[in-house]
Amino acid sequence: MEKILAVYGESNTGKTTVINEIYNVLLQKGAIVKVSKRKIGENPYDFYGVLEYNKKTVSFLSMGDCRTIVDEFVTKYKRYDIFITALNKHFSCIGTVWLKNSDIICKFDKTSPTNADNLIVKKNVLSKI
Repeated sequence: MEKILAVYGESNTGKTTVINEIYNVLLQKGAIVKVSKRKIGENPYDFYGVLEYNKKTVSFLSMGDCRTIVDEFVTKYKRYDIFITALNKHFSCIGTVWLKNSDIICKFDKTSPTNADNLIVKKNVLSKI
């Protein structure tokens, strides 16, 4: 894995929304679906999936409320180039998987559910892909 891009913030600040928007932007720019987008967890908008974009594999997990699920997907997706995930400030204490990957993690603070904040975070994440 080359990079872990973590959208980090409080509950209900739009982390999942931004990750869905990033997925859709990449599709619009010609990304190829490698692993179909699938729902995960209780939130109807949470998903996982993998795209190929600009000769890189970009994996997604929008469900950041459960550290064990995030850890599982970091391990599962380590063969892909980029992993984009959400991390909830209240539920995501740093685990062993994160410490092993600390040199490749980029955190993007998600502070509010506004469109303006969504746009800033989306732009910053996309710039790292």
